[in-house]
Amino acid sequence: MNQPTVPGRLARIRRMLQQTMFRVVLKDGTPRHAMLLLLAFAAATVVVAFPLVRHLGSGLPGNLGDPLLNAWILARGAQWLRQGGNLWDAPIFHPYDDTFAYSEHLLGIVVFVAPIYWLTGNPLLMYNAALLGSFVLAAGGMYLLAHALTGRRDVAIVIALAFAFSPYRLGSQITRLQMLMTGWLPLALWAAHVYARTRHRRYLAWFVIACVFLILSNMYMLLIGALPLGAVLAYEALRPAQRERLALARHLALAILCVGLLLLPVVLKYRSVQDAMGFTRELGETQRYSANLGSYWSIVQGSASFGNLPSDITADRALYPGAALLCLGALGLLALRRRAPDAGTAWLYGGMTIVAVALSFGPEITHWEGAALGKGPYAWIVEHVPGVNGLRAPARFGLVVVLGLSVLGALGLTRVARRLPADVARGLLIAAAGVVLMEGIIGRVAIAPYAPQGRPQDQPLYEWLKTQPPASLLELPASPAAAQSPYMAHIYQYETLWHPHELVNGTSGYTSPLFDLLEGPASPFHHPDLMPDAARMVQALGIRYVSVHQDDYADPTLAEHTIQALRESGVAAAEHRLGRTHVFQLHAPTDRAEMASPAHPRIAVAPGQVSASHNTQLAFRVVDAEVDSRWTTGRDAAEAWVKVRFDRPRDVRHVRLELGDARDRYPTYLLVMSLEEDGTRRPLYSGSVLTLLGAGLIDDPSRAPIAIPLPPNQSRELQLLYVGESEAGWSIGELRLFGPRA
Repeated sequence: MNQPTVPGRLARIRRMLQQTMFRVVLKDGTPRHAMLLLLAFAAATVVVAFPLVRHLGSGLPGNLGDPLLNAWILARGAQWLRQGGNLWDAPIFHPYDDTFAYSEHLLGIVVFVAPIYWLTGNPLLMYNAALLGSFVLAAGGMYLLAHALTGRRDVAIVIALAFAFSPYRLGSQITRLQMLMTGWLPLALWAAHVYARTRHRRYLAWFVIACVFLILSNMYMLLIGALPLGAVLAYEALRPAQRERLALARHLALAILCVGLLLLPVVLKYRSVQDAMGFTRELGETQRYSANLGSYWSIVQGSASFGNLPSDITADRALYPGAALLCLGALGLLALRRRAPDAGTAWLYGGMTIVAVALSFGPEITHWEGAALGKGPYAWIVEHVPGVNGLRAPARFGLVVVLGLSVLGALGLTRVARRLPADVARGLLIAAAGVVLMEGIIGRVAIAPYAPQGRPQDQPLYEWLKTQPPASLLELPASPAAAQSPYMAHIYQYETLWHPHELVNGTSGYTSPLFDLLEGPASPFHHPDLMPDAARMVQALGIRYVSVHQDDYADPTLAEHTIQALRESGVAAAEHRLGRTHVFQLHAPTDRAEMASPAHPRIAVAPGQVSASHNTQLAFRVVDAEVDSRWTTGRDAAEAWVKVRFDRPRDVRHVRLELGDARDRYPTYLLVMSLEEDGTRRPLYSGSVLTLLGAGLIDDPSRAPIAIPLPPNQSRELQLLYVGESEAGWSIGELRLFGPRA
């Protein structure tokens, strides 16, 4: 049988393409036109992102923060696709379960770029390929939407470039792959518009596909994408000119149902993890990542200058969309006139833009200097819409603002182009495209070099770890405050791609309660006096290895104290020196730390029975059955106490201190004293509570209990005395006492 020739193979490929997406995407064009358009968008991406193109396998855009995290997520997803197993049990935040659900899973991106990782084993190349592809996707999606709404290909190309290469995407969002991969959003809107006009089911299928990949690429889009998607669906279903509204509404509802069913397993997993771990966002944190009145004129600190615009250190508050897009959006005002044929669409996207701006301000609208001006509509949504309290950065509604300005620009530019002679209109559009690309070139960011296998100085450690049986590993320094670089957690986590051990460390959208303690300002590994207790805590929790990277410490003395404390703690079975890193193998715990469960009923304590050394008027909070209402000593308390007086002698066998979210305000040294029935004072417990706190953080992470068993006693008064030094002081969310019935 004759083998097909190369031209024959190409002809066959061309016929296959003609039968797939290109004919659907440009039904009145040609596959060749579609391919040339995609190549043009790809070429524009190469021009704008040229520094990155030179370092596809050896660098990341911006910094080693979110890009390195997302490179790890993509590689972890690619490994799961090839090897199987439980996706959600990632090797971070040991010993907690389902830790892959602490942040974005990026599965909507992984399925496209996993083959790159399988072929090369290079996570950076995979990440950068996805990043460059996101610009082509964004341009292609916006081109389709603009062309569907205006009928002009030339205008659609300009608007596609303006959307894809806006300073918003190339500036504040360049390090967030999930926000760059939102080109699925205009693609979904295009499919909804075209389906409402043609009723061809293939567009309904495209709508479902685009929505699913949008959310699988960026879980934020469950909430942020609901605004434009809901607005467009409602508009198309209720348009006065729309016939058979009921049938259309039914079909659109069916499409939304399909999207929901396809995403349901993932959404339920995230929901179950958040409920189990008590993950929510405090309003103060949400406000920090909300826009202010100056955000839409601000660029991210360290990016290129755009006419000396103010900069913001927080990328989420740097929402400058670009001068070209602002001017194009202003042209959209021409389409708002009542008699304009596209006035309805202009009002739709104009209103969407205004609402997105309002929501981006978060719970409270603030002046650019931080002064509060009043509550925003987002505060109402948090109170009434489930799940919104998990949204960290309302400022990301800025994406919808950029999308709205792009569509308004398409409508306005179309009206201007139609009124001009063809040659003049063509020149105007070419000039607009040039300005857009020039802004993109100015706004591109620096490249952070990085080796695909990690830092060379770490390789002796990780090569040795590859030879050891799988176990748990804590890497120090754990805290950004103690490290030379704020990205040490990212670097250590990235290395789990190459060794078989589960890391106590990690970086994600949320952190585990245990690692939150170890990396926070109250970490016992920050204080030489507490380091021996910290070593005993991690050994009692079953952690097998502790590595100390000397050169990663900002203070070499702290590194030396840490190494010496681990040597003298009595929990290290062996020490290995690998380069400049010390690795301690810890003894297996003889009695692994577990949170003690009370074997007796709870002793009722009334508020009037409680007194305290500090904030006496708030002492009742320790027994008000609300772990979130705390009693606290305040800051810098060197000695403090809480007393409970009983109406008769009590045999208190179990004390449970619940810290709640204030897990960093634990007592470094605790003395439990009993005033006995005969008037003598007797110590029932004395020492560190770190091991007990560690066990409590694992067993009941949302309440963070310290459970202390006590010997038999007959207490008329029980005193909990805290002795130590802590900048944050001591806090108790709830105090529970247990003992046998009288």
